[in-house]
Amino acid sequence: MSLDFATAPYGRRAETDAIFRRFDAGKNLLMPGPRRLGKTFVLERLDERANGNGYHAIRLDVAPCTNPQAFFTKLAEAIEAKLGSKLVQQIKQRFSQILAPRNQSASTLPQALLSLDWENYAQNLIETLASDNKKWVILMDELPIFLLRLHEQADGFSQARRIMYWLREICLRLPTLRWLITGSIGIEPLAREGNYQGSLTDFERFELQPLEEIAARTLIRDLAHTGLLPYRTIISDTEIQAIVDAVGWLSAYYLEAFSRHVRGNPSNDEAETKALIDQARHSLIASADRDCFGVWYEHIDKHYKTRKKLAFNVLTALSGYETGISHGTLLTVLNDPSFHEIDLRRLLNTLEEDGFLVSDHDNDKYRFRMELLRLWWQRYLPE
Repeated sequence: MSLDFATAPYGRRAETDAIFRRFDAGKNLLMPGPRRLGKTFVLERLDERANGNGYHAIRLDVAPCTNPQAFFTKLAEAIEAKLGSKLVQQIKQRFSQILAPRNQSASTLPQALLSLDWENYAQNLIETLASDNKKWVILMDELPIFLLRLHEQADGFSQARRIMYWLREICLRLPTLRWLITGSIGIEPLAREGNYQGSLTDFERFELQPLEEIAARTLIRDLAHTGLLPYRTIISDTEIQAIVDAVGWLSAYYLEAFSRHVRGNPSNDEAETKALIDQARHSLIASADRDCFGVWYEHIDKHYKTRKKLAFNVLTALSGYETGISHGTLLTVLNDPSFHEIDLRRLLNTLEEDGFLVSDHDNDKYRFRMELLRLWWQRYLPE
């Protein structure tokens, strides 16, 4: 048996319906969100549901790309995989004069790209989509990761700026196409750093939220009933609520990860349930499943460059405070004279944008967004 993504509340139907309504209104979207929130899941559902909403979707993940040519090769591969052979042939014919005689043997669009100017090639490729009678949407996963890779290279800011303003020009000139861009790191800080904030002007932000409680409870129940949990086919209502409370940040990924560790017999007794949930929490943190938290460490390790050590120190310090502390107390705990208040505030803002922390600015308090991640960090102290 499989989960019911089509009609169950955890299938993100409300979110995909809302996104298609924004597309219908002529909007291109940015959908940022922390890792494990479910952005890729939403893209998969958008891809599945596009035809029913009058669209044809092209979905691609550009996180592995390290240069503009790789980026547009990836785009070409995604388009070629999705389009019918007739339209692909039209694209090839358009470029036949450019390709010959330098690349007579090129049989696919990505191969052709190797001998073409990437910007002109991409513009013609996208123009072909825009001239089609169908309505197309391009679902691009992890564009900010690609931009960050460019930032780390010589002349990387210039390359990132050129691509982003190329994208804005395409959106303005070819308004029949729709774009949705996701990212597990904030694109706005990158745009500020690379001085291309203006390229984002015409993108509307779509805030993907964690699951609602009713969706989270239904998901846990269905995971058990469909045999997707190793130790349970039934989880009581009391246990389901306790799992929801223990996970806190209602990501489907972490709800499932926690539920996999619930053992024993189903119980509605509060004391028995508390003991079972405590055991499951300990088991999750201590077992091989703790690697499901490793993506957060990897995120810091890969993407924080010169601030990596400071970020690890801040998170380690905050892991000792369940309800959070003020930035002033945090500075005292860090006890690093070289770390100034303005640097801490900027780092805290970035950690919040990337989903590690939540803040209460009115009361000057910062804490981990997810209690399970705090406990994992407190135990393993990554560095």
